[in-house]
Amino acid sequence: MWKASPGLCDHVAQNGSYLSALNGLVLRIYGGTEPASSAGSTQSNTMLCEIKPEGAGLNFEAGGSPGVISKDAAQVWSALEAAAGTATFFRLEADGDTGDEDSTAIRIQGSVGAVSGDMILSNTTFEVGSPRTIKHFNVVIPSV
Repeated sequence: MWKASPGLCDHVAQNGSYLSALNGLVLRIYGGTEPASSAGSTQSNTMLCEIKPEGAGLNFEAGGSPGVISKDAAQVWSALEAAAGTATFFRLEADGDTGDEDSTAIRIQGSVGAVSGDMILSNTTFEVGSPRTIKHFNVVIPSV
């Protein structure tokens, strides 16, 4: 299950909306060992790809099911792969997030896999300059 940062939890508690927290973030896909916490540092990881549509950040919308936030179907999530490696985890984070350890940053972190994981990719191998498109992306808010 994906991990919410303390900053995301604080945002939702104070502002009441996952949707407002997620809109405008970027998607970064990393290789290497996934940090134990979404507040942890990614400085020792390789960023394989950054999805940042038209430089404006990602758009989400309420999904068709309760507790689901989905990629805006009208927005294209595509980029060229920045490094070679195997994807192991992703983060939704602010464009200016430097990847340092930070408990106040709004982040979602999850595992990546071809068969199982929080984010399923048909191919987890990345090569410099290859195009990468994400057609579907859902965040399912856990029930309590």
